[in-house]
Amino acid sequence: MQAEKDELNTPAVVTVGIVAAILLFAAIVFLQAYFARAERNEYQRKVVSQRSEELATLQAAQEAQLSGYRWVDRARGIAAIPIDRAMALVARELPSRGEAPATASPPAPLPVPTGEHR
Repeated sequence: MQAEKDELNTPAVVTVGIVAAILLFAAIVFLQAYFARAERNEYQRKVVSQRSEELATLQAAQEAQLSGYRWVDRARGIAAIPIDRAMALVARELPSRGEAPATASPPAPLPVPTGEHR
């Protein structure tokens, strides 16, 4: 009886190893991309799309100041009027004065609330 030779099929082993390495690399790249996309979506949902309560309060207060009538200094007779009304009055008044509208400069920044309530 003749003894069987125990030889490995080296080309097949190398081919299987290379294919497995390529598939593993592809799986890692796919999972990294999937995780990055999921992380971005979660950040968008939890952070970016949520309107902060402090911001909403600040914007409501600013809108109220810009759109309502109020006394600035009652003793001197200075009142604030809605911004739309003020712009219309100024636009109507400028041609009669012979002045050209000035170039708009950026408004002074409003103070940021610190969390302390009056």
